[in-house]
Amino acid sequence: MDNTTLLFIRACKSKDPRTRIESVYRRFYLKANSEEEKQKHIVIILAKVCDTAKIPINFTDIIENMHPDHVFSKFATEPQTYTARARRVLESYIRFTPAVEIEGYVAPAWAKRFYS
Repeated sequence: MDNTTLLFIRACKSKDPRTRIESVYRRFYLKANSEEEKQKHIVIILAKVCDTAKIPINFTDIIENMHPDHVFSKFATEPQTYTARARRVLESYIRFTPAVEIEGYVAPAWAKRFYS
C-alpha cells in the first residue's frame, strides 16, 4: 500500500473527513476544472482505496445506501448528487472498517504511542 492510499484512509478516519480528503486531494492531484469534476475524481480514488486495502464491501449495502431516501439524504439541506452520495458511502465504509481489517494499514505514530 502506498503512502497516498494511507493518507486517504487516515483522512476518512479523521474527525472532519470531508476537509481532510480534499486537503490530501489538493496535495497530490492536479486542480480539477470544476467542483463536480473534483468530486468525481475523489469518488474514483476512494473506490480504488477500497479495492487496494481490500475493505469488505457488500454490493447490496452500497445500492441501499446510495438510495436517495437513505439517512444521508434525509438530513441534507440541499439535494445531493450521485457523486456526493457515492462519496459519503465510500467514506463511511472506509471510516468504520476497523484498522486491523485493512490490509497493509500502518497506524500513525501517535496511535502507536497511545495504544502501547
